[in-house]
Amino acid sequence: MAAASLQSKRSGGLRTPRATEAAERGLGRDFKVSVPVPQSSEDFIKKFGPLSVEVQQALTAILMLESPEYNIVIDSLNALQKFCKRRDENKEMYVELGGLPPIQKRMFDANAVIQRMSMKILALTSTVHKTKLFIRNLDLAKDLLVLAEGQDDVIVEYATNALSNFATLHTGRLQIIQQNGLPILISLLTHGDPDIQRNALETIWQISADPLHIGLITNRSYTEAVLNLVDSEYPPLQALSLLVLEKVACRPEGIANLESLNSLNVLAKKLTNETMVDLHRHCLKIFYHQCKDRITCRNFAFLAPAIVELIERTPDRLARKNGMELLGRVCALELVAKGLAESGLPYNIFTIFVNPESDIGLKEACAFTTAQIARSVYFSKKDFAKCIPALLEMVENSSTSMRGREYSLIAISTILEDIMNSIGEFKQAGGFEILRKLLEKPDSYSDDAVLSALNSIDIIAVNPSHRSEVVQADYLSVLLKLIQVNKNPQIHAAASSIICSLLCERSTHGEFSKHGGPEIILQMITHAEFPVVTAAVTIINVACADPVLGKEMLDKGLLQAMWKRADLISRNGPLRAAFDRLVSTNLSLKYAITGHISPFERVENGFHDMGGLKKVDSLKYPHDFKWHGRDPRQKVLFLNIGPMQLDQNILNNNESLRVMQEQQQDLQDVIETIRNQRAAITSEPSLVRVIAKVVSNRFGGPLDKWRFTASSEDVEIENIQNLYKSVIVPASFLTTGAFRTRAVVFKALCDVFGLPCSLETGDYKKAWNVVLLRPDAKFALMCPCQEEEETRNQDFVYTDKLRRYVVDLVYQPGTLLPLGSFDAETYTTSS
Repeated sequence: MAAASLQSKRSGGLRTPRATEAAERGLGRDFKVSVPVPQSSEDFIKKFGPLSVEVQQALTAILMLESPEYNIVIDSLNALQKFCKRRDENKEMYVELGGLPPIQKRMFDANAVIQRMSMKILALTSTVHKTKLFIRNLDLAKDLLVLAEGQDDVIVEYATNALSNFATLHTGRLQIIQQNGLPILISLLTHGDPDIQRNALETIWQISADPLHIGLITNRSYTEAVLNLVDSEYPPLQALSLLVLEKVACRPEGIANLESLNSLNVLAKKLTNETMVDLHRHCLKIFYHQCKDRITCRNFAFLAPAIVELIERTPDRLARKNGMELLGRVCALELVAKGLAESGLPYNIFTIFVNPESDIGLKEACAFTTAQIARSVYFSKKDFAKCIPALLEMVENSSTSMRGREYSLIAISTILEDIMNSIGEFKQAGGFEILRKLLEKPDSYSDDAVLSALNSIDIIAVNPSHRSEVVQADYLSVLLKLIQVNKNPQIHAAASSIICSLLCERSTHGEFSKHGGPEIILQMITHAEFPVVTAAVTIINVACADPVLGKEMLDKGLLQAMWKRADLISRNGPLRAAFDRLVSTNLSLKYAITGHISPFERVENGFHDMGGLKKVDSLKYPHDFKWHGRDPRQKVLFLNIGPMQLDQNILNNNESLRVMQEQQQDLQDVIETIRNQRAAITSEPSLVRVIAKVVSNRFGGPLDKWRFTASSEDVEIENIQNLYKSVIVPASFLTTGAFRTRAVVFKALCDVFGLPCSLETGDYKKAWNVVLLRPDAKFALMCPCQEEEETRNQDFVYTDKLRRYVVDLVYQPGTLLPLGSFDAETYTTSS
């Protein structure tokens, strides 16, 4: 009989496993049914209506279970078995009739027949939720585990059956674990009865379905016991064991155990089995979980051709999907990816994309594999370019999962790296419009999807040939809004990169200001996240190339915000480059803050020296300097090298500037004096000497080193301030300027005549100039009519070896003091 039973199970009589449906998780499912309220037998009979006769018979049989006569109990149990097996509704009726407590009493009955029949009824009704709650509330899991360790195979089968149903409850799984039931279940996997093996394996699978419990089954001996059932002669056991191994492969320790047990060879054989195609999906999923990195992928590289063949021949949609995902993982190896690309896989993927009957899950897996191959093999991007319309369609398709959208967008951005062969397909499929809609509603997509969309646009925007198309698609406003509403630093950085590329087109500058670009940059600078702050640096560097944008950002208080973050604008701070770039848009502020203007920065009319700034609150513009409430120590020197028109707000607050403009006072005569001496200028040093002497003569000539101090020129400036009631004093009003005045005017004149000259300031109110000269180079002063046109935007590029000199403008005007010499140090530091 036993041999016949096993043969029947081998031929397909083994019950179909319930593990194809995942157990519901959490306590909510466990407590859907309230505690039963005691009811009379008449209430039960009235409730079941037309079944009242059958219910009366069942109720009578339940009452007869309390009889001391074995024959009566056996007959009652036999009747109740038939009642419960007749239909599923009868199991519910039996539980509500109160049939479980008598059965519990008979679980350990001395009569083996009664015990077996009682356990069979408990196993039959354990599919009812109320029965599971009954087992849980009375803690019967411990008794069931004791019976599962018994010698009677029939009792063991019924006990394990009840446990497998009980394990669908979250609290049921907890009770089994707390009663140390897992080792018992593992030991039953080697039992001779396949039904017992199935029940034990189902219970283990239910436990592993809970992520919190996966770690309990990743023990090597447990994994080995499950792996041995993969080669079982019973198909349901093979399927169940693969399901459990699929959960084991989700954990690193489980992967290590599978590798040590040589599971690859065992599972790979299943892929060649043509009769049991449903096992393919599970084997491929296990392999997918095992391919976590390049090292493990190498073990599966040899399977790539077999997987491609399996995808083409199998009718199982899940097997095709899992196989394609596994190919994507294996394609992390460049050699495998190259082989698949050359074997025609891109065309196969394209046919899947365009086939309207293709499953959406398979298309998502194809998107993943496309991204992996295109990332590893550059020439495959051209072959995958025709897949872009299908990938964009998946992005818009509402049935595509969030992960599928991410894969599709990653594939698009990867293919677009070969922009020459892919941009046409992208534009024709409406890629600009689709991605803009995505960025307009970022909350509807994951951050990874948004990042991939931004990467695609960045690839196009960074290309000068196609940047205008991004500008025309009106992405700038969308990106600025995205930075405002999104909190992900990576998204800020990606959006900032695109904005930098778009700002290279001057037509976008007005749009940048219109949509609050300077204000958004200010928010990024004051952000608490460091990556967000650094993302603003690149935008500042590009935007400050436009003086108008630079001035607007200064007006919005960006400089003050950066100054407050002293740790970030230190010499090696991440904001230092952006800070220097921003202050370079206003040389007056730069000189006040840094005390230095480089030889290649040109000072213009309106430059003003307000003295050194030590704190952000002292930062002012010309219209901020007012006579009333002034700082008596502040003496602002205003450079008027030529004619100019000033804003009315500045004139209203400074009478000296109004008089200067009305009387047209400037230093244009100094320029003419130098031009008149061009016959004496034959080299760069001679030009320096001429300019130095003219400046010295204009401001009182040489001064006595022993009788003059750097503070002496402040007296004349203060007198002019009191005369005009103005904080600002034009340089043309002075007649006895010293270090400060002469250095500023000398710098302006050197810029006019094309000499690289820096402006420096130090202690004791000293200011001086350092010139970069080619002493042996021939030099000819250009015609005055050419000067303005040709030198205004001249770039000082010197290929010869340069020498640096500090120019004496005060004691011996025109003397060149080699930088670093004792004389130069004395001139720049002594009081």
